Amino acid sequence: SPLTGTITYEWYLNSASTPFSNSDNLPFTNVTSAIDGVYKLVVGQTDTCGNVSTLEGEFSIKVYTVPIANQPQNIKECDTDNDGFYSFDLKSLKDAEVLNGQSLTDYKVSYFTNQADADTNSNEIITPYINNSAFSTDTIIARIHNIENPVCFDTKSFTIQVFETPNPPTTIANLGECDNNSIGTDTDNLIIFNLKEKELEILNDQTATNFTIEYFTDVNHTNKIPNLTTFENYTTIQPIYVRMFNTRNPNCVAFTSFNIEVFSLPTVTTPVSLKQCDDDTDGFSPFNLNEVNTKISADAANEIFTYFSSYIGADTNDINKLIPIPTAYTNITPTTDTVWARVENANGCSSSISHTIHVE
Repeated sequence: SPLTGTITYEWYLNSASTPFSNSDNLPFTNVTSAIDGVYKLVVGQTDTCGNVSTLEGEFSIKVYTVPIANQPQNIKECDTDNDGFYSFDLKSLKDAEVLNGQSLTDYKVSYFTNQADADTNSNEIITPYINNSAFSTDTIIARIHNIENPVCFDTKSFTIQVFETPNPPTTIANLGECDNNSIGTDTDNLIIFNLKEKELEILNDQTATNFTIEYFTDVNHTNKIPNLTTFENYTTIQPIYVRMFNTRNPNCVAFTSFNIEVFSLPTVTTPVSLKQCDDDTDGFSPFNLNEVNTKISADAANEIFTYFSSYIGADTNDINKLIPIPTAYTNITPTTDTVWARVENANGCSSSISHTIHVE
């Protein structure tokens, strides 16, 4: 029932003998731990007859500090075995970031896969976390709460993303080309290379759209080659250094190298001739064109000779212009004819030279 008569109020803190307030109401604003303690209220009631009665009550106030969840950085992990999955120890990776100097003695950091679980402190991730699907991006909720009063908490979200790591071969075959006159002459061992010809080998069955491949002339990867399809070599055998990285995460990177090499063309002499006696004076005679192979090239024993009816045929190795049986070739025009020898060395490089035959 309501108090009547003359009412007095005395507020005591922590067993003090002197009241600190005589108000009938004890308001608190902007509360901090400074108001912590045991509060006692003594209410005196004097009725109209002068009778005095006393009511006492006691309660405690404890203000708990609400922690601050500091924003952790997203995790971008390079997958070393490229199965798309990775095991994350979230506490060792992110506790210090979330705490940012706050004490683990006073606060607990935990991790959840969704905001609802984080808010209710249920279904905490208690084992190393493995991403949901191959190369997925997962959202993680970090929760920090006061150990003495878990309802005092804060949360922040961050993402975990697993990236494919480049896996180029450690050994790549040379990019060899025959000398030509794309630069200078076809005997100076300087030509234009298309370095992108090595791209498929460098990718090593990985998807081209996932990666960026850069080419350099130095082992420190500082002198980047800008024009990959028109690269001019400066020595016969020259190393090219490769940097391959995941386009979405350049930290996932690998290095390899290969050589570019210019192969010399076969060295052939000036045009040679072959003569045959005309036994029946008709101006035609069978020839063994291979008889002059050693005159055409000093390295004939290590080279392949084929003969054609035209220079273009020899230069392009056109089967339609090929002389199929060079050991039994009969001239087409009376008394004289010209054929072309194609000389090919072990590197597949060829030179073409005319070969005049005479029937006398």
